Amino acid sequence: MKLTLKFALALSLASTSTLAADMDTLQLNNHSVSLSDINSENLTLNNDVSVIDLVAFYQPSFSSLNGAQWAHTRIKTLVDNANEVLSNSGSNSIIRLVNAQQMTGISDNAHYDDINPADRILSPYGANGGYPENNAYLAFGADIALYIRPYNESLNPEVYGYGEVGGELSVVFDVAAINQTDGDYVFAHEVGHNLSAGHVNDDNYTYLPSAHATYCASHYTIMGLTEENNHKFFSDPNVVVKGDTCGVEGEADNSSIVKENAPIAAARRTAPLSVGSVGFSSLDYKLDSASEFVVINLKRTGDLSQETSVEVAFFDDTAKEGVDFNKSFERVSFVSGSDTAELTLPVSADASGKSKAVLRYPYKLDLNEENSEASIVFTETPTHEGVFGFSVDSYTVSEGDGTVSLSILREGGVYGEKVLRVYTEDGTRKSGVDFVGFDSEFTFLDGQDKLDVVINLIDNDIFDSIGSFNVHLDGISSQVSINTVEINLTNNDKSSVDSNTETDVKSSGGGSFDLFFVLLLVLSLALRSKTVRNGNKKHLPKCL
Repeated sequence: MKLTLKFALALSLASTSTLAADMDTLQLNNHSVSLSDINSENLTLNNDVSVIDLVAFYQPSFSSLNGAQWAHTRIKTLVDNANEVLSNSGSNSIIRLVNAQQMTGISDNAHYDDINPADRILSPYGANGGYPENNAYLAFGADIALYIRPYNESLNPEVYGYGEVGGELSVVFDVAAINQTDGDYVFAHEVGHNLSAGHVNDDNYTYLPSAHATYCASHYTIMGLTEENNHKFFSDPNVVVKGDTCGVEGEADNSSIVKENAPIAAARRTAPLSVGSVGFSSLDYKLDSASEFVVINLKRTGDLSQETSVEVAFFDDTAKEGVDFNKSFERVSFVSGSDTAELTLPVSADASGKSKAVLRYPYKLDLNEENSEASIVFTETPTHEGVFGFSVDSYTVSEGDGTVSLSILREGGVYGEKVLRVYTEDGTRKSGVDFVGFDSEFTFLDGQDKLDVVINLIDNDIFDSIGSFNVHLDGISSQVSINTVEINLTNNDKSSVDSNTETDVKSSGGGSFDLFFVLLLVLSLALRSKTVRNGNKKHLPKCL
């Protein structure tokens, strides 16, 4: 059945909080599958539970939009939500996701009217040995199939999905691939159609007489079309929510329809017999610093004569796909007679952090739950405390500067808190006269790579020629590179000899000036006197 946009929007807005409120007064039939049983992968249930095996096929664009990790997680979420509805409805059945793989042969740009995934999934008549989708579908003994692609308003207007009534195929045009939030229960609705459940009684489609949804406690049940917060269970006349009966005997009882058809669907095909179990050989893998990849080893037990396989998926943690490692998943095969298999995970040259490897979708094997998840470390957490040392081995400063600051560097690691001893040693310059001496401990905090030590200088009135003193670094239990700095201290005072010389020069210069002035005065007076005498001399007749 096709799911209209109106219904799809209603489902997409449904919230788990509304369900939780309803469940306070929800009276359910007795059933052996509870929400705690729901894990859509690698289920092991008792013989009374109908296990419906599902293979999912996703359009390449569904994976490329948000990444393969997201795509597989999203599919699992949709299946888990469908199982939630089956559990709430007391169906005693569960859907097991046995494989999910990329769809081939359908364009990302195909209009939904032109899409017929059933041809490739359900038809055995593909060329060259059949379609790969049909081959995988039959190999896993699947009972139903899901085809999922991103919602596109221009390619599938007003349609979020459809399901074959009583058939094997559900199709979901996933809104969450676009906005990351909506459409969580679309598949639950469509798989209801696969189990012959129907819409409301006044719907245009023809269903079994009692295969209809209903309206109760202000909302429609899961197969309803128009309600924003559909109940997460099928209509059932034996279920009462807040005083309202959520079904009508012989008219709105999708729950009974699902209970009747789930075992039939589960028996459609037989799953391949498991011949052993599989797990990681180690739960911790580390990147060799000289290598460009990590080797992941798997080990199986049981009948080794059979060829088996399992998919290994890689998930982001502090390391990211496409940045630190370059693979989303890979199916690993065990050849006949071998109990080991391996794959290589390519990594980037500057890979750092860690990621997680998970086993999923085993073929002819059961997962060893204790060994189905492993960590991969691309760089070790820094554990080296580093090497400590002064940034320079000598320093020149004037005593008039008041202080001198020395930097201690931490190189090659910053792990842990470390205490260092720093102390001064007299040279030609003395503690208490030229500088303030000390012997102290300084602490580097975890992650700290630099520390400054300040030494106070004494600006005295004593003239000293340039001199020095030393500052030493003792690593105590840590490695030290430059462990001594020589501080050359210059003076900003004048010596007594220089002061006397300057005074003498001034006195001598003054004396010479005074003597010159006196001589000039005497000469001036002498000339004046001669001039006066010559001016008073009488003229006599000239002698013949």
